[in-house]
Amino acid sequence: MTGALLRASFDGRASLTPNRARAIRHAAWIVGLFTFLLALSHVLAGSVGLDAHAYWAAWRHHLYSAAPQQTDAYLYSPVFAQIIWPLTLLSWPAFCFIWLAAVTATYAWLLAPLALRWRVPALLLCSLDIVSGNVWSFFAVVLVVGFRYPSAWALPALTKVTPGAGMLWFMARREWRSLLTSLGVTLGLAAISFAFAPSLWVDWFRLLLHPHSFAHSAAAGIQPLIDPPTALLLAVELPVAIGITVFAARTDRPWLLPVAMIFANPVFTANAFVILAAIPRLLEHPLPSRDAARPSSGSHRAHTLAVSTADHRRSRAGPARGAGGDARRIAVVQPPDGRQDQAFPGGETRAPDAAGERPTASSTSSSRRTPRSA
Repeated sequence: MTGALLRASFDGRASLTPNRARAIRHAAWIVGLFTFLLALSHVLAGSVGLDAHAYWAAWRHHLYSAAPQQTDAYLYSPVFAQIIWPLTLLSWPAFCFIWLAAVTATYAWLLAPLALRWRVPALLLCSLDIVSGNVWSFFAVVLVVGFRYPSAWALPALTKVTPGAGMLWFMARREWRSLLTSLGVTLGLAAISFAFAPSLWVDWFRLLLHPHSFAHSAAAGIQPLIDPPTALLLAVELPVAIGITVFAARTDRPWLLPVAMIFANPVFTANAFVILAAIPRLLEHPLPSRDAARPSSGSHRAHTLAVSTADHRRSRAGPARGAGGDARRIAVVQPPDGRQDQAFPGGETRAPDAAGERPTASSTSSSRRTPRSA
């Protein structure tokens, strides 16, 4: 199964040879072990659940009391905080255990289609996100189930915002009902949340537009190695994400959506690559082709009509075969120009003549008879 999935990712154009597959698997083991050691260092340093702690502590101070890259900075919309509020009433150890267990179970489910020799290194590649507890794993689930349940796209749209550009998949495929569902649920949740806490939404929009105004010296900072300005990053990467999404939709390649979501991420981070864990599940259930689902414009529409032809044959083509005649099926083909071609018993199809009259079964059969020689 794993080999088929990997070959399917190249659409049959560049099948993986055993040597190439082995090289990729060894590289995954090397990078996965390095990632696991980095995650282990976070555990030993007491930084378990670094991102999850920001979600848990959001209601223990003002929701937006820290700027990006500061400890416990909550950066998502008020909806997300309101939905997980009952869970934040637990103690931090209980919340951390439940949250990280959910993240681990999510990755285990996403990677289940892979064989064990691929699944283990893939899980190691996700170990750093399992330790930090970000929402990337849940984004990967949205990529898998979002085709059947478009409302799931509200999660990325109401948290990191720009990854919600994946909804353009429905627009590119002209699946208007799914597009309206995803947009409707997103806007509906936002409207309900705004009705209960309008001031929090004002603060969130201010945070998105002027993030540095929320910084304060009391909060510790987290300085990444690469930190391009968000506006510059999105100006370069967001068009790429939109292009990949539209291309994936038009060519029936859902496995490209995780790549598009990586480019749509508003922050540059290596942790975002764990979204690729959605690919095994996306390859497990390929989508039907858009062209196969819709008939072509030039194809004829065939309708089958069951009629009795016993009397017709007796009057025009001679005595009917059999004691009481038999009922046969006449296929009426409707071309695009509105005329009807009629297929008579025997398989021959005749079109109406210039005067618009249809040939009868007797004339058809007589045209097939060879005249006797004198």
